[in-house]
Amino acid sequence: MSGLANYHARVVTTNSGVDAVNMAIIDDAAVLLLLTADGSFMSGHSLETAEAINSFRDYYRSWWASGEPLENYAQRTDLIASND
Repeated sequence: MSGLANYHARVVTTNSGVDAVNMAIIDDAAVLLLLTADGSFMSGHSLETAEAINSFRDYYRSWWASGEPLENYAQRTDLIASND
């Protein structure tokens, strides 16, 4: 993915046992949520209010800020060899 200028992956590790919410923020129009339970039941939800969009945008930003660039994570955990 290194050839894609606008593609950036980050890794967020948690110790809580609770997964993050799967979501897609579509401009200022909607937030799409995908919820699963025990890997067997899945439901999708669309929220189209400004308050919901702003809240989930803040939620996403907090996860993004706490993440580590994928390349750093992979090197730190020996998933890939360092280029040094």
